[in-house]
Amino acid sequence: MKADNILRTATAGAFAVLICFLLTASAPVPTNVDMNNVPTISATLWLQVNDNPQTALEGPAFDRNGDLYFVDVEGGGKVFKIRMSDKTISTIYNDPRHSGFASVKIHKDGRLFLCGFQGGDIVVVSPGGKLLQTIRTVYQGHQLIPDDMIFDRYGNIYFTSYEGDPKKPAGGIYRLTAQTDTIERLSDRVGNANGVSLSPDGKILWVAETLATRTVQKFDLENGEKVDGQIIPSCAYRFVPHQGWPDSNAVDAEGNIYQAMAETGRVIVMSTQGKALAKILIPPEYGGGYHRTYNLAFQPGTNIGYITASGKKGGAILTFKAPACGLPLFSHEQAGGKAMKCRFSGPK
Repeated sequence: MKADNILRTATAGAFAVLICFLLTASAPVPTNVDMNNVPTISATLWLQVNDNPQTALEGPAFDRNGDLYFVDVEGGGKVFKIRMSDKTISTIYNDPRHSGFASVKIHKDGRLFLCGFQGGDIVVVSPGGKLLQTIRTVYQGHQLIPDDMIFDRYGNIYFTSYEGDPKKPAGGIYRLTAQTDTIERLSDRVGNANGVSLSPDGKILWVAETLATRTVQKFDLENGEKVDGQIIPSCAYRFVPHQGWPDSNAVDAEGNIYQAMAETGRVIVMSTQGKALAKILIPPEYGGGYHRTYNLAFQPGTNIGYITASGKKGGAILTFKAPACGLPLFSHEQAGGKAMKCRFSGPK
């Protein structure tokens, strides 16, 4: 579904939208991400999940036991779990009424929060797969399309709504309070808002705008400028067409952004100033079989990243060694706020 949306709408009106973006007083002028002379990190195949070329793996997340959860946007309302000790895959939740999950995030109490990309809800299930809560993502009567999300240190959820098209960037960023009873709008002016991550101090929100401008936008949650009550980005870092479409992202402990690029089999590592630090590539030996690189997650307490990828060979999970450890997430918050020690693997 996400791949179809990208391919159907990416070409129509893109130039016109870019001009509108540049002329909008409240929007920053995008800075191109320069990929010249950056080191390459090769990803390696860790697990072949299936051989279905229509699959769209998404939303990797680790629980406190170290096991990995993921979803398939095209796989109905299923949530999968990989037991890391032997790479056994099991289906822990299956509910066609809430199909098309696009993201998994885990609460520190173990609950799984699922973005219902096709169902329009945020669904909460227990680690064992029992449905606990269905949260309708409606803001002032408008149905949202939750695509990706991130917990802050207080348990609030920032989530994106994947709406609009290149001619009408109507998607947005919303905050669901920790009590899951109130949805607040930060902005509804981000076209096809997709990946969302927080900086290590929780003050900066990074949001990928997939189609309208192919940018990663920086939102200052404490001191950001507002227009008509909506926060506007202070910076926007733009990717050129051959780099792909920015999908989901993650942040490491040093604050660098890891941006998964759909359709090109790569993840781009950027500094907070938009400087490209590295490109993580699916090796050519796989023949472009996993070019739909939609999302990634760090194994907690390590610099090992796991990419959910799909393509003509089906769905797979690949790994890479990052230049820094992953950012500790809300799901792994320790008593007293102590940071998890990092087990660094490979040369830094």
